[in-house]
This record gives sequence, C-alpha cells and structure tokens, in this order.
Amino acid sequence: MNHHIEDPQNLVTLILRNIRLENVSGDYHKMLKKLGAYENKMASKSCWIIDFTDERELAEILRQLQELGFLFVGIEPAGWSPADIFENLRGKHLVSGHVKEIRWRGPGDWFITER
Repeated sequence: MNHHIEDPQNLVTLILRNIRLENVSGDYHKMLKKLGAYENKMASKSCWIIDFTDERELAEILRQLQELGFLFVGIEPAGWSPADIFENLRGKHLVSGHVKEIRWRGPGDWFITER
C-alpha cells in the first residue's frame, strides 16, 4: 500500500459550470490569478475557481493547468471526472498530451498515473 502523510497538492477536482481546484500551493496563486481564477473559502477550506464560457476556453485553461503539472481527479461518482473531460477534449483535438490522474483507494491512500 502507498500511504501518504501529506494530502496531494494542486488538484483539478471538479468541472461543471466552472473549474474547481483544491489544495493549491502558494507557488501557483499568481499564475492562477492570471488565468482568471479566484479563491473561494468553503467551510474553512480554500479552493480556487476558474470560470469558462465555452468548450474552447475550457480546453485552453485545462491545457495551461496540464502544463503547470496539476493533478486531474480520475473518479467522479456524479458524472465525468476532470481526467475524463480532458480525455474527451483530446479526442476532439482541442488539447493534446497526457495529464497526471490521481485516484484514491482510501483515506491517505492515493496514487498517480498518466492518462
């Protein structure tokens, strides 16, 4: 088993009407602001939100997050995960390359693959 002491950082956790990023390290705050991101504190937990208007803008933002090395969550019980969405956009030739996908087996037990 791969048990980790720290929670993983720089996660793309949800994409619905906007993109939600969690556990963002301070090194990325300036870059995210340049992408139009803003910090949102939810129940004492901070997350970053990036709004987008259409599929092309979504693809461009995800491409930039991919270049920054963000981890894309690979399982979303309520619908498509961020990794699934990236893969779909890649199939439409709106993005290219691979993303780092993160999944959990249980609390503190996560692993990263390339997708």
